[in-house]
Amino acid sequence: MKKFCIFLLIAAMVLPLCACTFGSVPADGGEQTVTESEAVPEETRTPHQVPEDLDFNGETFHAAFIGHYSGSTNDGMYFANEGSPDNMEAAVYRRTQKVKEYLNVEITYTEEVKSEEYQALFRAGDDLYQLLMLSIPDENRYQEDMLWTAYIIKPYVSQGYLYNLDTLPYVDYTADWWNKEQMDVLRLGKNTYLGVSDFTITHPAAIIFNKDIVEDNNLENPYDLVYAGTWTLDKFIEMAASVVNDVNGDGEYGEDDIAGLLIGDQTQYTSFFPGCGQFVTQKGEDGRIELALNTEKTLSLFDKLVRIYETRGLACYTAVEDQQKYYENGKVLFMPGFAASMEDMTNTEFDVGIVPFPKYDEEQKEYMSLAWGGMMGVSGIIRNPEMVGAVLELLAWESDNLVVPTYYDVLLKTRYAHDQETRDMMDILFDSVVYEVVAAYFSMSPGLCEMFYTPIQPARFGQMNFAAFYRAYKTPAKNQIEDFYEVLDATEGVTDTAAE
Repeated sequence: MKKFCIFLLIAAMVLPLCACTFGSVPADGGEQTVTESEAVPEETRTPHQVPEDLDFNGETFHAAFIGHYSGSTNDGMYFANEGSPDNMEAAVYRRTQKVKEYLNVEITYTEEVKSEEYQALFRAGDDLYQLLMLSIPDENRYQEDMLWTAYIIKPYVSQGYLYNLDTLPYVDYTADWWNKEQMDVLRLGKNTYLGVSDFTITHPAAIIFNKDIVEDNNLENPYDLVYAGTWTLDKFIEMAASVVNDVNGDGEYGEDDIAGLLIGDQTQYTSFFPGCGQFVTQKGEDGRIELALNTEKTLSLFDKLVRIYETRGLACYTAVEDQQKYYENGKVLFMPGFAASMEDMTNTEFDVGIVPFPKYDEEQKEYMSLAWGGMMGVSGIIRNPEMVGAVLELLAWESDNLVVPTYYDVLLKTRYAHDQETRDMMDILFDSVVYEVVAAYFSMSPGLCEMFYTPIQPARFGQMNFAAFYRAYKTPAKNQIEDFYEVLDATEGVTDTAAE
């Protein structure tokens, strides 16, 4: 797994693994049992370079799950207790034990650590925590958890609360258990503060589709389109429009009719732009981000999305809380969601498939799946970088031995666990994760917040004129970027001359 990684952001709205089979599927449809002997053999993987003779004499590596109200939570995805009957937690526990034994360290964690508590420890020079899990979404608290991302990432990076990951020993960021490409995307100054590895769990954006509707309408198989590299936004719109059917012939389009697209949680539509390779910002020649939204490509994308919303019957609307139930009625072809959405699709009366968000055109080389998940950093005052680096490297490396394949089976359960095409799509989703810098750092900031949600402007706000929309938010967006760099430069010791 090359880029099994992390990130999510929500602003002012509710948001709401692989080529092989692991274990056997019980006839009763329950969770399959995965034993350590069925894990990916370690000798078939590229070995890590952490020395075998390292011994930290029982030193404690302590992770903190940072949250703003009652906090972000572990939920058994990162650390777990011994003896859990849950397959995922059992795999997570074995991963931790292997790292502990290899390095002779203790690994502990604390959930729901308030940000003010960590900042007070930081100012006092107390290195109680080494690893900071900065935003780990709870599926029942998406809004609160994701809103917090906007308040914590920006100041933690710009004000020096995080350690420069570039200087950690024993960590090989070029290895396939790290996602250096996206860590570089998230590095806005001269240092790297946010880590992306197979240790962390993400929720890549994805499109769920109804296989029965595809077959009933003799449409091209979306899986074949993805394999061929021809799964594009135009093809997506074409297929959605082709299935629209006023079943009862009353001239209206409702829940009894067939629609091409379900619009429930509109924030999920932000994933169309990154999927097409269009981001709010880009890095200029000086390595600093600058606005990149006012382009012909953006205008084209915006117009295509407007066409979706204006085509009568193509899209059906429902409340966020009713989205899943509505889709399960089997009357909609496409539903934007996440890789994790497959976990909720095992009881539908129709077969479903999952594909990445479509590309802009066939010239686009890769699919891009917007990451919706947590983010990790290291405390800025760690006293033993060697221990921290070795632990992080082994946690990332060990994840692919059992945790990642077990997580695939958790998402797919038994109904789709042995469907090779579906597992291929999961590989593509997790290997094509990309981050939107504005979502990570600025989503609650004036101007940039609105720009991040450009794809939903037509549906939610009736904004059909991109040029007017961009003019309204360009200046405050630029001001937010300039203000951020002013603080970051002071923290990193960048002189005015160097900044220029």
